[in-house]
Amino acid sequence: MKLDSPDIQRVLSRFIARLIIDECIDSDYISDMVLLNPESEAAIDTVYETFTLLFDDCSRKHADLIWVKSVSLQSAKEFFDTIVKEFMGTGNKEKAVEELKKSQWEFFNHEFVRRLCVAAFKEVSKVMHSIRIG
Repeated sequence: MKLDSPDIQRVLSRFIARLIIDECIDSDYISDMVLLNPESEAAIDTVYETFTLLFDDCSRKHADLIWVKSVSLQSAKEFFDTIVKEFMGTGNKEKAVEELKKSQWEFFNHEFVRRLCVAAFKEVSKVMHSIRIG
């Protein structure tokens, strides 16, 4: 992964910090990351950077710049809803990925993943329901 995205540790640590701040995951998750990968230098570095973002006063003061707070989470949710609807309707994975890469919401991608999973579960539920009725 590091070959495809050399700054993956920075992106991942910011993503994890954002998840913790938004209370999507518990902060114990980052401790578990090291426990599950005690010999992984990348995991340890990612956890260290995440802790720095979460607990460093300077980082907290600049969180608006780090996490693109100028863009509302509601705007990101609406954007992701549009992409999910288009993807579920067309199945065009390349277009969805292209739109995500162009977006300014890389730190809200957890919201996209959640919305995509919910949409997929709804589709499966519809199919299961139609099988029971038919």
